[in-house]
Amino acid sequence: MLLLIIYYTIQEPTTDRSYRLMKHQLGRAQSTDDLVAEEKDNRFSLSISRSKSKQFIFLTASSKTSNETRFLSLKNPGGDFRLILPREEDHQYYVSHFKDNFFIASNKNAPNYKVMITDTANYSRPNWRQFLPHRSDVLLEEIEFFDDYYVLQEKSNAQTQLRIVEVATKKENVIKTNESICEVKIGYNPETKTDTLQYSYSSFTEPLTVYNYSMKTGKQIMVKKQVVPYMPWMRSIKVERLLATAKDGKKVPLTLVYNKYLQGSKKMDGKRVLLTSYGAYGAPMPVGFNSTIFSWIDRGFVYAIAHIRGGSDLGMPWYDDGKLLHKKNTFTDFIACAEHLVNEGYVLSGNIVAQGGSAGGLLMGAVSNMRPDLFKAVILDVPFVDVVNSMLDESLPLTTTEYEEWGNPKNKKFYEYMKSYSPYDNIRQQNYPNMFFFTGLNDKNVSYWESAKMVAKLRANNTGETTILLKTDFNSGHGGGSGRYDSYRELSYKMALIFDLFEKTKTLVKVDQP
Repeated sequence: MLLLIIYYTIQEPTTDRSYRLMKHQLGRAQSTDDLVAEEKDNRFSLSISRSKSKQFIFLTASSKTSNETRFLSLKNPGGDFRLILPREEDHQYYVSHFKDNFFIASNKNAPNYKVMITDTANYSRPNWRQFLPHRSDVLLEEIEFFDDYYVLQEKSNAQTQLRIVEVATKKENVIKTNESICEVKIGYNPETKTDTLQYSYSSFTEPLTVYNYSMKTGKQIMVKKQVVPYMPWMRSIKVERLLATAKDGKKVPLTLVYNKYLQGSKKMDGKRVLLTSYGAYGAPMPVGFNSTIFSWIDRGFVYAIAHIRGGSDLGMPWYDDGKLLHKKNTFTDFIACAEHLVNEGYVLSGNIVAQGGSAGGLLMGAVSNMRPDLFKAVILDVPFVDVVNSMLDESLPLTTTEYEEWGNPKNKKFYEYMKSYSPYDNIRQQNYPNMFFFTGLNDKNVSYWESAKMVAKLRANNTGETTILLKTDFNSGHGGGSGRYDSYRELSYKMALIFDLFEKTKTLVKVDQP
């Protein structure tokens, strides 16, 4: 008789943390399900996945800085999970299976990751051998295995690339792209017995395109492309990369997208910038196609992305230097980028619109307190602005799992450091820019009352004549509205607020196309 088993995780009722793995046998009552594993450390969550080879299930317990993985052979789906390596502080490793080996991407003494190889029958750490070395200037994001090749998705200087290595000869080939600032990613490749790699390409002037690439001949075929009905502005769009100098001398990349005819004149009148960033959790800033930015560009804005610390745009050390007790680097990097744009003549001081969401909303709140004079307006989407109080409340869904990102304020040094930058706690009597807060009543990641408290305190302390607006959507959550067109309505509302500000000061001009 065929034994049909389902493994699933369940969430902790209060915090939504996945903390139990259950085993269910089809045909039996769910009340008889077996508890396979329970994660009692509230920094860790459980997840399950299946190997590409379809031979193993992996059970991983992960925190922000460490993890451990167990595996189960699908030849015996009712058996026991076996531990590959116990968790260690500040050690993250990720396991994939190919042929008779486990390939383990590890950051042990290798912040940008190295790859180790070990036999599936002898997988203890003494049997690990180096497959790919660590590189201090290149972050390994992903590795894909084929019978005759393997493909590396790498990132360096805020730019991804795909490197193909032939197993037999070790010959390497990097897929060439039409533009130096773009996003190239490994696509869906379920088979290993093939010479064809599927990958995706996207840039600010090229919509998302999927290719089938012959690793043997170097030829490629386009299999799918995002349809963009109206694209006459492509001929006038310019994309460039600048480097701003941070407070401590580090060079921070800035990506700019604009109508090239706007910058043809040396006159400063009318110049304006929309500057955005995130700067947390090691999340890099995307540099792929985004149709929503062209409404800004058509009205004379430079769309600017700050690749600040807290993201992994320059590798994992770039991330580590923007979290915990280094978090203020995120804010000073953003300010340095804004100042650089002013100094280089891309924008008038005070004509910058800044935008960020969630942890990027924390960034917006912090820089508004630190340098309000730089900005005409600041858009804060579902912003995390009451850092200390939220991180003290362990009943909130994300608090305990994020101690390794922000710190635990029950520890005095983390409390004092958080208190020194938390946007809500650092509001003072001064002229603030126009500030527009957008939050959702059903947001489980960042509670709606954070924005409400921040707005009330700002209104009481703002000495200027600017607008401090709070818009709370009673139906949306952390990702905004769920309807097909809700995101466009929300974006158009924000644009209307900003464009109205510039119209009132007569600095918004439509840029004519030649």
